[in-house]
Amino acid sequence: MEEFLFFIGFVGMLLASVQDIKEREIDNILNFSLLALGLSWGAFNAVFSHNYLILLYAVLGFFIFLAIGNLFYYSRVFAGGDAKLLIALGPFIFIGSNIIQNLEYAFYFILLFLIVGSLYGLVYSMIVSIRNFNEFSKHFKQEISRKKFLLFISFIFFIIFLAISFYVNQIFLFIAFLFLVSPFLFLYARSVEKGSMIKEIDYESVREGDWLYKTIKIRGKIINPSWSGLSKKDVALIKKARKNVVIRDGIPFVPAIFGAYILFAAYFFGLLDFGFAFFG
Repeated sequence: MEEFLFFIGFVGMLLASVQDIKEREIDNILNFSLLALGLSWGAFNAVFSHNYLILLYAVLGFFIFLAIGNLFYYSRVFAGGDAKLLIALGPFIFIGSNIIQNLEYAFYFILLFLIVGSLYGLVYSMIVSIRNFNEFSKHFKQEISRKKFLLFISFIFFIIFLAISFYVNQIFLFIAFLFLVSPFLFLYARSVEKGSMIKEIDYESVREGDWLYKTIKIRGKIINPSWSGLSKKDVALIKKARKNVVIRDGIPFVPAIFGAYILFAAYFFGLLDFGFAFFG
């Protein structure tokens, strides 16, 4: 039974990944269909096996991932479509035989996503920066020049914690490394965004959900950048005024969720072992 559920999840995630890469958005109908299929599987399996805890766990998985999805959305890790897709995966993750096992599954899935997402984001940004190397390098040099004081302070803390690590504990060596590397990663991310992911588009190409980069004023109405993106009213107003806008193009993150789901399936079927148990 679980094999069929993972097949449904695999197909749904594959379609969502293709759509995210091509259109930078995921249709609500796909997210809601995936959620409905996950809950329906839980209901069918509960009736078939006479174990109604299966349905209870599927519903609980929905609510747990509803909380996680909203946490990621409001902390600006995910856009709306990504968060809805993660929420829809709840019933696909809570397929254990008891509550402790289901919490372990949720923990491992989120852990896998954080690992895969970090690697994916780094590789994706590197590819984008290489494709637009001239713009990226120009903005990176500007950021380095503007943030010299930040880099200086960071270097001072690096020296301090490096010295502490020799006399107290080697864990401070890791902290020293973070102080040395973090500012450069921050400036790198800003440079990739400015040099490769900020673009002007004509009014005919503007879509609901696009991330406005700069505040615009149209016929006395001010449209500010928002994490939720442009609304239907905003898009209609922009198109009516025939005004080109500057938007920020985000990283399509659904493939990272898809990658984490594949690894989770490998863990579930015994092909991947973490070597430790988080609960108990």
